[in-house]
Amino acid sequence: MSALFKPTCPYTLPDNAVLVTKQVNGAEKVFTKIGGTLYPVSKDGKKFLKPTTSWYADILQADGTRKRTRLSPNKAAAQMMLADILKQVENEKIGIVNPTAVHQKKPLADHLDDWQRSLEASGRGEEYITLKLTRVRGVADGCKWVFTSDMTADALESFLQRLRDDDGRSVQTSNDWLQAVRQFARWMVANDRLTRDPFGRLKPGNARLDSRRRRGEFTPEEVTTLLSVTAGSTVLFRRVLTGHPVDLIDNLQGVQRRDDVVRVDVDEIGELRWVVGRFARS
Repeated sequence: MSALFKPTCPYTLPDNAVLVTKQVNGAEKVFTKIGGTLYPVSKDGKKFLKPTTSWYADILQADGTRKRTRLSPNKAAAQMMLADILKQVENEKIGIVNPTAVHQKKPLADHLDDWQRSLEASGRGEEYITLKLTRVRGVADGCKWVFTSDMTADALESFLQRLRDDDGRSVQTSNDWLQAVRQFARWMVANDRLTRDPFGRLKPGNARLDSRRRRGEFTPEEVTTLLSVTAGSTVLFRRVLTGHPVDLIDNLQGVQRRDDVVRVDVDEIGELRWVVGRFARS
């Protein structure tokens, strides 16, 4: 049975150190008192030996090798961790292997790099991949996730609330970030990197109750108003819509003069409604 212990690390003995001799198990040993604590002195008298903060155990692995493993600074927690590791070793001996175990030691940043390569291999476009990775990495940084074990629903829930309350983002934007993180988590589960989706209980918010910009097709009345306003306007509008510089109004004025068809993205309709509403009143 592996036992818990705290290995010692050598530190330089201070010049003014006071040495004390004590009997330990019938043998005379030299100690020094630092900060009210006695530490053993090395045999050469130049170092004092200070125990580590964390508990350790030398664990016999399934392949017969022995591995020194760092556990928790808390002894009770360290005992629980040791019991879990010993159970895993026994399972490995009879052929029961946890496929996620090796991935739990891998930094989350490496998993994200692997996900990026997977998205690229599946034929996803560069803009799509950049958008998804930016959101997931933003959540990971904001929640201070380093390993897969750090990924919790509570942390993500709090992050999304800050996104809405502090950054003024809409419920729809919050939902988009949640969707990206859950998409990444599902990929992790499908590739045996997680045993389950840790965000399964989180549901998207009701974006209809927080509509920042009405989307959808134009009504006939809105189309008529838009074309009449832009046809009589001398102002050109060049704005960045959905990530692409588009001179929508200038293009739409051209529809009045020739039989061109201008493609308007659904996401741009909200911008156009704002323009129509503002200049129809001016």
